[in-house]
Amino acid sequence: MKNYIKTIWLVIIISIWINVAETIRWILFAKPYFLKYFQNRNIEPPGGPLYLIIWLVWGILISVIIFNISKKFSLLKSTLIIWFAVFSGIWIMLFNLKVITIPILLIIMSFCFIEILIGVLISKHFYNK
Repeated sequence: MKNYIKTIWLVIIISIWINVAETIRWILFAKPYFLKYFQNRNIEPPGGPLYLIIWLVWGILISVIIFNISKKFSLLKSTLIIWFAVFSGIWIMLFNLKVITIPILLIIMSFCFIEILIGVLISKHFYNK
């Protein structure tokens, strides 16, 4: 029972980091481009409570993935596996749809890599204690 509680708390801690990092990345880098993309097409951008809940669940799922993969692989391997599997495809697809530009793509993907790296560091640090 003690291991389950430790795992839950660790996932919560990682999740807090992931959701904070996602929010910062959204506000600083992605939001202006997404809003411009939607406004140019006269489409209402997504928002509201359901949208926020979905992003919260997304952060929790990434945290569970970070926790499980970081137990099995080294810091760099864990970070690369998660980054390639979760983020790189999304941002490349958004670039391909012309939602974001190459400079923004490089900034966002770099920020995502750092976000995952710190998440893996948190997981490894607390899991090994």
